[in-house]
Amino acid sequence: MEPERGTSGPSKDKVIQLVENNGMLMLAVAACEKCFPALYTYKSDLSKQFGKSVFNNSMGFYAVSYDGNSFVVFLPSLSAEKDFEFSNFYSKETSKLKFLTKKKVEEYATKLLDLL
Repeated sequence: MEPERGTSGPSKDKVIQLVENNGMLMLAVAACEKCFPALYTYKSDLSKQFGKSVFNNSMGFYAVSYDGNSFVVFLPSLSAEKDFEFSNFYSKETSKLKFLTKKKVEEYATKLLDLL
């Protein structure tokens, strides 16, 4: 939804790959094919509770399935004044961006915050 910093400046493109490492399901997200990816680990119990695939990483970010072609990444806030330090929406279908706002993305992510 919002451009992020990449090797050649702000970019809306990401390289995303679902991988398995020693039996552990992981999501790798990178700004480019040669860029080092952020790795997210699948959270089975949380995914069952939420009803969608949930991944998180050691930095506190969550990557949550939105539908078959889209997901939301967010970082919960440690401050009481706001819910998120970061949130963004990623999709193969750019037409979905016409109907989504940052507020709607954060409302979706808030549903998971209630389970954390």
